[in-house]
Amino acid sequence: DESFALSQDVVKFTDSVYASFLRNEEIRQSAELQIAYAFFVQDYRGAMQVKLLRELQKAFEYFRRWR
Repeated sequence: DESFALSQDVVKFTDSVYASFLRNEEIRQSAELQIAYAFFVQDYRGAMQVKLLRELQKAFEYFRRWR
């Protein structure tokens, strides 16, 4: 299906953008990017719930005032 293939391309592109943030450590300085990445992982990678939890825990470690 063409729309599924296009969706997969969008997911791969978005994931590579977030991966570049991780490599550049920009995501460590931005709570919004941490949360957006966590929701991206949840929305597009249902099998990766553990990664979502890990990313949210990482965000909490960097921004403890979220309690």
